[in-house]
Amino acid sequence: MTDSNSSSEGIDDTDRGVNRRTVLTGVATGALAGLGLVGTASGHWVRGTPVFCGCDQLCVCVAGNADVLMAQETDDGGYDVGFVVDGGRLDPAPTGTPHYSGDFCVSTADDNVPDGKIIGLQVAGTRWVNPDQCAQDALDAEQRQLDSTHLRPAGNLASDCETPPCVDSEIEATWEDCETVSLSGPDENLEEIVVYLMRCFDDPGLGCPDGAQATIDDPELPLTLGRDRLAVGDEPYHIDAVEFVGGVHPDHITPPDDFDCGFDQDDTDAIEVIWTDCETVSLSGPDENLEEIVVYLMRCFDDPGLGCPDVAQATIDDPELPLTLGRDRLALGDEPYHIVALDFIGTVQPDDATPPDDFDCHFE
Repeated sequence: MTDSNSSSEGIDDTDRGVNRRTVLTGVATGALAGLGLVGTASGHWVRGTPVFCGCDQLCVCVAGNADVLMAQETDDGGYDVGFVVDGGRLDPAPTGTPHYSGDFCVSTADDNVPDGKIIGLQVAGTRWVNPDQCAQDALDAEQRQLDSTHLRPAGNLASDCETPPCVDSEIEATWEDCETVSLSGPDENLEEIVVYLMRCFDDPGLGCPDGAQATIDDPELPLTLGRDRLAVGDEPYHIDAVEFVGGVHPDHITPPDDFDCGFDQDDTDAIEVIWTDCETVSLSGPDENLEEIVVYLMRCFDDPGLGCPDVAQATIDDPELPLTLGRDRLALGDEPYHIVALDFIGTVQPDDATPPDDFDCHFE
């Protein structure tokens, strides 16, 4: 990586509040998507990059567990694709703990490895693919047979697959305060850093808090992210999260739990939120700067054509407080529902609200 390719694109102010609203929408959609899926543990990741020697061998260093993806040619010239499981079989949808763990090499000459081509490696939510030409037709078949939305980075090619190519790809983060974090570690697989910020302006037209982000392409480590590097002015700000794009670990960081990364504001200007239950919340307080309330809901219908859960949202323009949000105000029928989150649009605080942690807001 060279300095000529490194840049900070500055802070995108064109869609203030969009990040916050996107995150809240994701709360509801994520809840829906996760109902039938086993979550991937963040403790499983590739250290460095897997190496493939043709389609016969693979070596990798893994923190946690992994599955090896193979393809066997069929009589009609196609491929059957699956993951190596006990007994030297291929299973397109294995369950339980992945078959491999730690740092390892695997070869089609090994016992309990079937004949065929090694075309990939599955680690948590990432499916590394073999870049060798020998694997491409089989990978085309894999994408047709094993539909997925996994990340698909390419591994490296090598002539020697005798030992795992272990390198330390852990990025180390040192938080000085809520405004500043220093990063160190390997950057060869680090493509981009995205910094998510919250800022506080005295100007009512900009408001407090105000969401923004900064993108750093082709970053070189060590690197300190602070006021100068993020091109913020004199306004108070704090870093909410830092996302790392590329084959590195971790994929994001947030400030330590014992950091108090908020803004000092007058609590008398705050909207008071009182949850009666998972279906009903009452709001009171100043509304002159409250432009809109967005309510994110989960509903449950008996009709299989509508399903359970069903994601929905309701928007209340120019709301007047006090206001109680419940079944009648949200124009719902008799179906069970619960409120996932509220988003307050305007120069008000807080800017969102969710049910208390001790509320059990689920469907039976």
